[in-house]
Amino acid sequence: MTITDLIENVKDWSVAKGLDKSDARKQMLKLFEEFGELNAGIAKNNTTLIKDSIGDVMVVLTILCQQLNIDAREIFLTADSLTIHHPKTLEIEVLSLITGGLVGKLSTAILNRTNRTHGIKSNLIIREIVLKLHFISKYYDFTKEQCFETAWNEIKDRQGKMVDGVFVKDSDLEEGKDA
Repeated sequence: MTITDLIENVKDWSVAKGLDKSDARKQMLKLFEEFGELNAGIAKNNTTLIKDSIGDVMVVLTILCQQLNIDAREIFLTADSLTIHHPKTLEIEVLSLITGGLVGKLSTAILNRTNRTHGIKSNLIIREIVLKLHFISKYYDFTKEQCFETAWNEIKDRQGKMVDGVFVKDSDLEEGKDA
């Protein structure tokens, strides 16, 4: 599947679940969750978790772009054109920390956007995050497209419901009943 196909599939899925109209601040919480899983994978050198988490972050960023009326396709493809370093020359821990800093900047940009103050442009930050995801995926000998497709194949038939503006999959809803 192409990156454009994956973006369109995720956007359609998001509309079907009602995520496209949800609050971007809620989607940022999901981004923090998925980025945390990516870092757990890096810390444990768990390539399966890394691949899945990169894809999950790309899914979240696609939905976030949709919520912010930003063209995810343009951002994801522009990030490809900026690839100038071979990722193996960068330490993975440094790359992860840089990406974490960008996630924090995106959080600030969305908060400013919500409060109607001017600040950092969300689209530029998202582009930089996608670029870093590209580097991380290459470090582990994946493509970001492979990661994105892995995540898409995992969520495409997922069922669940919106809870306070966040989509919660059925299996997580079942876990919550036991608590």
